[in-house]
Amino acid sequence: YTAANVTELSLNEPPPDPLRRSYSCASGRQISQDALTGSCAYTLSAMANTGTITLTGTNSNVKGVRQGAVSSATATTVTVGLAPIVTGLVNVTTSASCDVQANPSCTLVANQGDILEVFGKGFSLTGGNLLELSNQSGSDWLYQDDGYYFWDGSRTQINAQVKCSVTPGAWTLYAKSPTSGTRSNGAPILITANANCN
Repeated sequence: YTAANVTELSLNEPPPDPLRRSYSCASGRQISQDALTGSCAYTLSAMANTGTITLTGTNSNVKGVRQGAVSSATATTVTVGLAPIVTGLVNVTTSASCDVQANPSCTLVANQGDILEVFGKGFSLTGGNLLELSNQSGSDWLYQDDGYYFWDGSRTQINAQVKCSVTPGAWTLYAKSPTSGTRSNGAPILITANANCN
């Protein structure tokens, strides 16, 4: 549903939640009944399974009065999970890539300082996503304002530069959304040394 044909979204998620609200994809703010901002809207779901969900879009007039006759609905099978899903990795610097879904054991090689593209599902469009690099010695994090390039303005892609603090060796990359404490599936990554990081 886009701003052209709906002002409110709801799900048939049981139990009904009268307090559930709709939000603008562009700003992340709650949508008022008389002004839809951005080109799409979303509503939250607490389910953690795969099944058929009915999404209903409702139009309102400028005074916020629902016009039930112009509501429409669609049903689709969706996955509502507790964490993002990482589906692929690309090293922008070298053009190397791994399709994590087709080959979960594929190991991407990246140098300290290289730019990574992490593809997946369920990333927060309004920012706050984190990439965790973890191994037996601990964890390091890639995130907005860590002093390195980071971009997370998409539900399906995060771009991040490997920090010099990430020591060379074998790591597992995970994605985390600000709305869940659960991290994604892991993707193997081998970090190599960059002389400029000394």
